[in-house]
Amino acid sequence: MTFDDGRKCYIAYRKQEEIFRHGCSSISEAIRDGKAAWAFDIDTILEMRAKGIKAMGVIVRETGDIWMTKIEWLTDSTKAKVLNYSARGGALQRYLPLRFFWRKRGKLILKPA
Repeated sequence: MTFDDGRKCYIAYRKQEEIFRHGCSSISEAIRDGKAAWAFDIDTILEMRAKGIKAMGVIVRETGDIWMTKIEWLTDSTKAKVLNYSARGGALQRYLPLRFFWRKRGKLILKPA
């Protein structure tokens, strides 16, 4: 994705349920407790940084919301937590709490019941 001023950024498409909850039973609880976070593979972060990309983000499939952050915050150990889920088929990832993202709301499309 490219910003209006020509700067490039990395965008991942995620489902709302993929917000990391740090053990909370619901996303609402995790947000209320300040534990909700988006996760990115460390390899992807390093690859984007090497390409000169300064921002990474997520587009939420269900809502179209865009969450953007700075790569420097994803690599800052005082902000982003590192967790390794490679034993479960995942990867080494950094988890950055939602408070370090800018959110642009998308258009919510309600489907008839």
